[in-house]
Amino acid sequence: MDNYYLTDRFALRVLSPHDCGIVLNFLELNKSYFEPYESKKPDSFYTEAFQYETLMAESNFFIEKSFLRYYIFLNNYPDPVGTVSYKKVSKPKVRTMSLGYKLDHRFWGMGLAFESISFLSGLIFREHIADKLEAVVQPDNFKSIKLLKRLGFSHRFGDIKKYDLASGTVMHDIYYLTP
Repeated sequence: MDNYYLTDRFALRVLSPHDCGIVLNFLELNKSYFEPYESKKPDSFYTEAFQYETLMAESNFFIEKSFLRYYIFLNNYPDPVGTVSYKKVSKPKVRTMSLGYKLDHRFWGMGLAFESISFLSGLIFREHIADKLEAVVQPDNFKSIKLLKRLGFSHRFGDIKKYDLASGTVMHDIYYLTP
């Protein structure tokens, strides 16, 4: 996988630690939209130092192909409007990666998540980085479920995971995609 891709509508980039300021701005701007679906963050999460260290670690994981995070940049817009990530998970005999994504609330409904996930997932499969993708979603996150189904993900009844979020323990459904 390359660290930069350009399409007609957007660029997908792996960021360096020096981009910690724009990542922090993206996260702070969308904090109230993201936090209901995420685990509790450490007090230092919303600092440039924390984001610098996170981007440093992600750079190393990218080289190993164990965690890939791309930021979505609209053409002619300087700040990221979203992120798509893939994390290796242990599954016997099948190379599986877990999909994660976030989109700036001001850009919802524009097809950016669909297009960027479609593009990157296709590369993940073509480059044989994973044989299967999984996405873990709260059952009441109807927009994400609709997106996953549109992308071709399917859910098998009973496939669930328990996560401790800032709001408490929540059951999540698991959706799968294979090439």
